[in-house]
Amino acid sequence: MRTQRLIELALFYLLVFPALLHPQMAPGRLQVSSEPPGAIVTIDNRQMPRPTDATYVVFPGNHTVSVTGKAIKCTASLTISSGVTKSVNCTARGWDPPVR
Repeated sequence: MRTQRLIELALFYLLVFPALLHPQMAPGRLQVSSEPPGAIVTIDNRQMPRPTDATYVVFPGNHTVSVTGKAIKCTASLTISSGVTKSVNCTARGWDPPVR
């Protein structure tokens, strides 16, 4: 019984914290805001369940991010680093500040 509980706990932590398997692959975060808030966010052609302003957990690497709302539309290719939070803000003038 105790061994089964230890196995369950180990599996739980590996599922919740996959970086324990590959520390270099710790997720990053993408904080997306817009003016006005409430815009639709798409990451890698997948619509996110929460509108702006929200933070999304993503794997490190290159991602395409789009924000669409009333009178706003922004699209960019971003590189998210492991363990880092990148913030972007979409306005009627585009990304503010410009996305690099």
